[in-house]
Amino acid sequence: MQVRSFRTAEILRPRGRLSFFLIVLSFAAGMIYGVLLISRGGALSDTLGRLAGGYVLAQREQSLLESFRQCLQTAFLFLLIPYLLGYSAIGQPGALVLPFFKGLGLGAFLGNLYRAFGWEALGYSALVLVPSAVLELLALFIGCRESIRLSCLFFSGFCPMRRGESLEKPCGPVTGGVIRLYNMKFLILCFMAVLSAGTYALCVRLFSGFFQLGT
Repeated sequence: MQVRSFRTAEILRPRGRLSFFLIVLSFAAGMIYGVLLISRGGALSDTLGRLAGGYVLAQREQSLLESFRQCLQTAFLFLLIPYLLGYSAIGQPGALVLPFFKGLGLGAFLGNLYRAFGWEALGYSALVLVPSAVLELLALFIGCRESIRLSCLFFSGFCPMRRGESLEKPCGPVTGGVIRLYNMKFLILCFMAVLSAGTYALCVRLFSGFFQLGT
């Protein structure tokens, strides 16, 4: 049992921080592109600005449970996608691109708020959006990293081993212990998503009334 646990830990041990760095870089690129897209102005930007204000107003009028449910659905969706991609031998590109789209949406939304409401939007973002976003994004980044790891293990199963290469190396087979550890990690990430949704709902209830966005 100890040998099996040791092998599972060795297989999933990261070789470096490169994958996590690329995930964060993908998110940052998407966020920057979203902000630049909105900064160009035009009819589309004006429409999106009004939609952003309407969203803020709708969130303020929703119940605590409804805000929690909507945020949780989004967080679970962005965890479900990398979870499923991890079971594909070619899921690595999808796990790297997903943070880009998350950043694109967040950047466009924040850019819309600032363009429509100025400095007041920064206060709203800092008090209402950022606390929950930190947890949600951390869960997303870790989930994508674990997805890439498992996907690489599946991919390595299609590659013939070189002469003298040992299964004890990090490119070893996908065992039942690896899958159980993968599922356990995503279960913890789901708990982080629940905390993120609860934080968002609480912040909306406590702080959104301080701002006049959308009114």
